[in-house]
Amino acid sequence: MESRLDGHAFLQVGRADWLEGHRGRARGSDVCLSGGTGNIDLRATKRGAGLAMTIGRLLLAVVALGILGLGRSASAEQVGVEQEALTPHYRMVLRVGPAEAMYTAAEAHAHHPASGEIMVGGRMTDGMAGIGHGHAGMTMPDRRHVELHVFSRATGKVVVEAHVTMAIAGSDNKWSSVPIARMYGIEAGPDDMHFGNNMSLPAGDYRARTYVNGERARFAFTLD
Repeated sequence: MESRLDGHAFLQVGRADWLEGHRGRARGSDVCLSGGTGNIDLRATKRGAGLAMTIGRLLLAVVALGILGLGRSASAEQVGVEQEALTPHYRMVLRVGPAEAMYTAAEAHAHHPASGEIMVGGRMTDGMAGIGHGHAGMTMPDRRHVELHVFSRATGKVVVEAHVTMAIAGSDNKWSSVPIARMYGIEAGPDDMHFGNNMSLPAGDYRARTYVNGERARFAFTLD
């Protein structure tokens, strides 16, 4: 079959057909554009088309993986650290993330904040208590929210009242106590009840030890 495209002959040839002015065979669905004083041979084979489709699929997969990777990175950055430990009666979950705004119940009732923590016991620190306080060059990212969630192993329920102490040490092995406040996240509600506070924790390696009604748990983590 022949048609015209800008003064050139467009030929669809079969496997055994010879192309005039060319040596060799056209294979499969090879295409030849001829005309004027020269010949242009475009071999858009089925194999080439299949390869192009495969490359396209691979590029889409790479883009999708990149998007998922960004999602994971953002989630990890938001959570910071989350570790779990078991004692005879409790399951403890330690979380360290960005510093949180903390309100008393009266402040929350008066101002209706959309996010942050509502304290039902203890007190908020100024965020500068802790490891690295007073070091030159300290930045806002050094301020973290340290919280310990406690669950009963017998019932799985959140422990809302307990005697809790917590201390954290950096690479210098100097232990600093975490001022304990009892609070819950405004968005999550009372089921989020936990123990902890804001404190200064520059990037580095840390160990934490917690006691809940006399039962001890230990943690080790790294902050970026």
